[in-house]
Amino acid sequence: MSYQTRRLYPEGASLRLSPESGEFQTLVANLYGTAASDNERTEHFVNNFYRGAYGRDATSTEIQQ
Repeated sequence: MSYQTRRLYPEGASLRLSPESGEFQTLVANLYGTAASDNERTEHFVNNFYRGAYGRDATSTEIQQ
């Protein structure tokens, strides 16, 4: 099996996001949610993982693990 990689940016270029940029805020909100507490953020992150991996939300037992 062979793998191909594609460059999104020219060689030597890098994506730089500063905390003040709108793109950074959008990325963080999509990844971690806009929860007020660490527990809510963690639950959001775990549920997103389970949706991607299994196509469903994590059960309460899976979130506690």
